Amino acid sequence: RIMELVEERFRVRVDCVNGQVEAGHRLTIVDRFNKATGFQVLVLGPKAAGVGLNVTGANHVIHFTRHWNPATESQATDRAYRIGQTLPVFVYLPTMVHPTRASIEESLHRLLAEKRALAEDVVVPTSELDVGRELERVVLEGG
Repeated sequence: RIMELVEERFRVRVDCVNGQVEAGHRLTIVDRFNKATGFQVLVLGPKAAGVGLNVTGANHVIHFTRHWNPATESQATDRAYRIGQTLPVFVYLPTMVHPTRASIEESLHRLLAEKRALAEDVVVPTSELDVGRELERVVLEGG
């Protein structure tokens, strides 16, 4: 329905890349969008948008529906932040609000923020980090 409304209101062609579009055709659609000039709209499903697509022709990203997995949502957003992007990129998260209680969108936004914070707080051992030595230091310092 969003595509129909945008086409009607702005008189532009609106393509869609989602799970129903064959992988080989996705790149054709995105390339056409990236090469176009002027106002353009491309609708991407968050999972389809996370599969090797570079949408450097986009400077506004609108997540009309939130994905439960913050990494999937971030990956979909990041399609616009690629080498070759020359425009500032703006990300929008339209949210329905309820006057007396948290809406589904507000609750999901809070949950996604908590999941992102948890992911950032997880320590992943690397060759530069000696976990044993770091644990010993923390224990000896008493904190």
